[in-house]
Amino acid sequence: MKKNDLLTQREYKFAKTRHKTLEVFLKYIKEGREEELTIDVICEEVEISRGTFFNYFPSKEHLYTYYGYDFCSKLWLELQKKGKQGMSVTEKIEYIYTFTAKEDRKYSNSFTKFVRHILRRGEKMLEELPYTRADLMFVFPDDHEKIIQDPKLTHQIAEEGRLASKDVIHIPTVGEMLHELILEGVREQVFNKEIPVDKMLIHLLNLYFSPPITSKFLGKDHSIQSFYAYLLPDILQQMKTSAE
Repeated sequence: MKKNDLLTQREYKFAKTRHKTLEVFLKYIKEGREEELTIDVICEEVEISRGTFFNYFPSKEHLYTYYGYDFCSKLWLELQKKGKQGMSVTEKIEYIYTFTAKEDRKYSNSFTKFVRHILRRGEKMLEELPYTRADLMFVFPDDHEKIIQDPKLTHQIAEEGRLASKDVIHIPTVGEMLHELILEGVREQVFNKEIPVDKMLIHLLNLYFSPPITSKFLGKDHSIQSFYAYLLPDILQQMKTSAE
């Protein structure tokens, strides 16, 4: 199904402009030139006015928020596919870390930059820049039925499955995905049913977000993949202990 079969002209233009802006942003990050990326440069490349830019993003920094939505959307949809392909719960947890490390390599240390953004903006960043069904369905037209039907992505759909550009959608965060996978592992008796779920989630999130900080204190750069490969097996083993 084509993107413009799913969205009204207004929805399509809204999502297309936001996504094109993201592509420009990621191109500059990939080239290590994000310091050169001013709002004026973005407007020139996207072919919009400066005033129009602010109709889509409160500030240039909010492009990091939008990148976070794009990242979590891709990860969430990939995990759905992996589950249908028979991937185990531990393999899905490992995939989250592998996916993150791959994105970090692709976009020149983007993970460290995004972590800094999270620390600066906190939960406010989600309120300041909502993510919409138009955004999601523009990028993933082949998954539109899953998007509409999934009860976890709760928000009303307009008549005939269409949506207004302001219909907000909640994409599960990495923490929410990991939490659900821990519970899945307990249900499937892959993990010990007595494990403290919140404690295990803290361990997994500590590992997920700590590489940029730990690497800085070590005084030299280490790939986040090396951190994950070194410590994740120990955490997963701890979760499995006495599960057999």
